[in-house]
Amino acid sequence: MLRDMERDVMEWIGQVSSRLDSLEQQQAVTLATVHILQRNLQALPNIIRLGSNLDRLEDLMSRVDSADMHLNR
Repeated sequence: MLRDMERDVMEWIGQVSSRLDSLEQQQAVTLATVHILQRNLQALPNIIRLGSNLDRLEDLMSRVDSADMHLNR
């Protein structure tokens, strides 16, 4: 009977160990994701500025095209 209990305890220890390994892997993935999100958040102002500059460039190119059409008439 004592050996059965010992075997049960060893199985439980194995299950707990396996679950801890799984949690550690999940934590590593979570930490990597957080790191990536933090880098993206830091880059966000530059991305917003780039979008604004591209909009401005598109507007200026449209004005140049319009002025060019008027000059070629």
